Amino acid sequence: MENQELLRTESLTKVFPMGSITHSILNGVSITVRKGEFLSIIGKSGSGKTTLMNILGCLDRPTTGTYFFEGKDTGTLSPDALAHIRNRHIGFIFQTFNLLEDLTALDNVALPLLYADASEKEARDRAAEQLIALDLGERLAHYPNQLSGGQRQRVAVARALINRPSLILADEPTGNLDSKTGAQALEIFRQLNRDLGVTFVIVTHDREIANKTDRTIQIIDGRVQDGL
Repeated sequence: MENQELLRTESLTKVFPMGSITHSILNGVSITVRKGEFLSIIGKSGSGKTTLMNILGCLDRPTTGTYFFEGKDTGTLSPDALAHIRNRHIGFIFQTFNLLEDLTALDNVALPLLYADASEKEARDRAAEQLIALDLGERLAHYPNQLSGGQRQRVAVARALINRPSLILADEPTGNLDSKTGAQALEIFRQLNRDLGVTFVIVTHDREIANKTDRTIQIIDGRVQDGL
């Protein structure tokens, strides 16, 4: 499976207008990610790594260049088709977890399934199963403010996995965790990659985090420097 291409970019650029001038964020980025990889994209703040992640996650489109996801040229797809890819094929884990404070852990995890038209019973049953698998069986009815940072991160992981995606994009996933809890989170990612075959792309500025992945793509001033 590792030899099969999951995604590929060809000469991506991203330009943002700033008044009468333009600011170039990505400058000809070409990368390939294969199924089952466990890799990182590393770069300093402002390097373009988050912009690249947003394109890989079909949250944004490049100014020029081509992005293929599972063989499809995403530039030819409608907004609804891109939303379908985001919901069914890509899971997101954010630094701030992005949990809804007025929903329990169970309902936070079930929400993507409800958006995918699953029944409420199926969504809640599968959410409970996913949370139990991540040792949160006793926290199903807890709200985010009743959970520790590590527990909130695991809820976010469960939510990212609930639609059984082929790709997980993790944006600075340990940024709000202490070093011990962050190391535990990375070990969970590694185990899921190994056991489920889910491809992980971890976006980070931290070389120590990047060194724990199998491959690193470095972004400097919007260009890939190494790790192809």
